[in-house]
Amino acid sequence: GIDTSFDYRRETMDPGTHDSLWTGDANVVFRFAQSEKVMMRSGLGVNWLSDQHGSDFGFNFTYGGDWFPRKPWVVSAEIDWGRLGRAELFHGRGTVGLNFVHWEIYTGYDFYHVGRAEISGLVSGFRFWY
Repeated sequence: GIDTSFDYRRETMDPGTHDSLWTGDANVVFRFAQSEKVMMRSGLGVNWLSDQHGSDFGFNFTYGGDWFPRKPWVVSAEIDWGRLGRAELFHGRGTVGLNFVHWEIYTGYDFYHVGRAEISGLVSGFRFWY
């Protein structure tokens, strides 16, 4: 399958100022384990980052899974590890969501480390299941 994400990240620097950027990845994934309650996947692809200074790309390895304890609940975790230009990248995310037909609304925690920069905190969003 295909696993892709697009994230807008914003950091407050001093009162009244902030820094922001877009990050994401696109991966070809293989679902290697599946049951009625659990689905596990792993794959390879590319990372990208874009901010006011330009854009950068790099290699990505992804590993993740979803647990379906009881309808409509979904508990998900995923890590991405690779490169972004010459910098090492690590990204981890854990979420809890509610699934309705092909859509999930979720909230959780996100950790993003690239080079010497780290951004972490609460995350929320939508996911489309196909």
